[in-house]
Amino acid sequence: MQLLTVLELAQKKQIGKKYDEKKAEEAIQQAQNVDLYDLLGNFYFDVLNNSLQAAYSPLLNGSTFTYNEKSYTHLGLKEVLADFAYARYINLVNANVTPFGMVTKLNQDSNPVPPQVIRDTVKNAQVDADVKFRIIRIYLEANRTTFERYFSGDKPKNIATFGTNFSVI
Repeated sequence: MQLLTVLELAQKKQIGKKYDEKKAEEAIQQAQNVDLYDLLGNFYFDVLNNSLQAAYSPLLNGSTFTYNEKSYTHLGLKEVLADFAYARYINLVNANVTPFGMVTKLNQDSNPVPPQVIRDTVKNAQVDADVKFRIIRIYLEANRTTFERYFSGDKPKNIATFGTNFSVI
């Protein structure tokens, strides 16, 4: 089950008017299977299996909630997934794999973007996802009984995502 469609990614991120649908699909799948799993651990499977249930809609799509008498708004796991997919898509579209190796497509009307700009763009998207997930983590804590597996210890204790280390308590 895919949590984010290519159309949703295109609506959330600037991937161009004529985006490469196959590469966008691949980026979403990689982001979901690797990056999202890295954040959620085995709770990831609960999200996949229950994504169509009403109780999971606020987690996926975002919501405003109260926790410890304070109000919060989170953007949802789809938004985090879009950031991760965008980071992967940026890397995928900047090179084409041919039988002769990886090449950058150039024509008379284009100039290649320097690799540092691509790295910075990718890193910024990953940082955005990390910050958004911090608020989602508060939402999960506020709804601990609904999302019990997230806190059950049914995942690695130290999660490393793009050089950012999270310690799960």
